[in-house]
Amino acid sequence: MLTDDILVTTDNGGWGKSGVKLSSFLVELKLLGVRSETDVDLLAAKYLSFPENLLTLTSHCGFFMMKCFKNLDVFYTSFLEKLRGYPWVKTSTGLSYPPVSILHEPTWGYLLNITDVPWIDENFYGNNIRLYKVDIRRLMSNIISKEILVYPWDVCDI
Repeated sequence: MLTDDILVTTDNGGWGKSGVKLSSFLVELKLLGVRSETDVDLLAAKYLSFPENLLTLTSHCGFFMMKCFKNLDVFYTSFLEKLRGYPWVKTSTGLSYPPVSILHEPTWGYLLNITDVPWIDENFYGNNIRLYKVDIRRLMSNIISKEILVYPWDVCDI
């Protein structure tokens, strides 16, 4: 069953740019079979398309895509290919592809300042990007399940 909480969440995720709340379309959404937030994630996974100008994507769009990726229990190859196949992540070197975008770890010290790699722009995304740390790592790898393997930066102190 749809609730206003779910609809507000999805509205903040990038739907309803005109300022109209999705909750004003309860009847229509129910007719379309949308019953839960997961249903919205499934619809997004199925119909996601990127704009011609990727610079128009806001941080909210990025969070919405990451939320969909995080919430989907089933592995959707086409959705994952879309997420990995476009340079939509705002980084220190401009827009970058998710598989090569790196979330800086505070323990790495000044590495951020002395390397020319695509560090995810935390000024653009804010601290909430850290909520998706595990999912960013999944996008960087070929891991199908939500189980996380050991990454090189987990075992070495840079």
